[in-house]
Amino acid sequence: MAQPNGPPTAALICTSVVLSLFEAIWPSSLDGYAAHLTAARNLTSDTPGLAQTQTNTAQTELLRQVHVHILYQSILTAFTCPTECHDSGEFATKSLSAILPSDPSSEKSQPLADRLVTQLLRLGKLVCVLASGCEEDALFELQAIENHLKILWDEHVQDKARRRGPDNHGRPEETDIDIDAFFLVPAYFASTTILLSFAQSSTSSCDAEAVETQHQIILDSAITLLTTLGGISSAYLPMYLPIALVALHSASPERRATASSLLESHQQPIIFRGLSQRIGVSIVQGSSIQLDLRQTMNQSGVYVGVSA
Repeated sequence: MAQPNGPPTAALICTSVVLSLFEAIWPSSLDGYAAHLTAARNLTSDTPGLAQTQTNTAQTELLRQVHVHILYQSILTAFTCPTECHDSGEFATKSLSAILPSDPSSEKSQPLADRLVTQLLRLGKLVCVLASGCEEDALFELQAIENHLKILWDEHVQDKARRRGPDNHGRPEETDIDIDAFFLVPAYFASTTILLSFAQSSTSSCDAEAVETQHQIILDSAITLLTTLGGISSAYLPMYLPIALVALHSASPERRATASSLLESHQQPIIFRGLSQRIGVSIVQGSSIQLDLRQTMNQSGVYVGVSA
């Protein structure tokens, strides 16, 4: 992958990301998966404003999707491999600026699920920072994330009303499936709520039932996606993070077992072995990011953070 001096080309970045995905789905080692993901992350973060130099709209869109893919895998590995947490957090601070043109309307033009991935990575970084005992500026960042998520939630509610009407909560027709709107967005919003509860656990308590409701939303979305699409494993990849959060951190043994079963259904000898190994190791260990984020219930019926 050597090339002359200068910023990496779009082709080089995409090649690295393809290799990263290949390592995730093909029998490989954790080191191989991490190495390709790190390379892809470094290549992307070293090319600020790359999209502004591209005249090919299709190529710019491809680069945007590549960046979101790296964001997603970075937060997933951060929660299942503590040693990479801070590296991916630094990458998150660059957000989409390395790919998107400097246009104020650029962010809103991106799919809602993709923008939620960016917020998930911001939350992941914040939780990692809090887990390490460093709380400087944490409350300010937490408030900023919450404000951003409220804007995204309002947009989601409006979009849902436009799509199907406010009173229609039935299963989408198989001839008109929007994976993002019907499955990923609800699961990602539930994931942000869970991560927010982690971030807030050091300063306040949270309602046990409310948190577990979010875990159930993730399971419902994942099971419906699996039922709707059958064994199309590639469509299931974006669900790995929400399901892993349930498997690792739900207070309900039944929900953790269900989530683990959903993950195991894709841990075949070939498909997603590299990615599955990371999640599997963390589930066996019972925690992630070096902090016991699983909550316990006090006598008042609310969750309180468990000391690490």
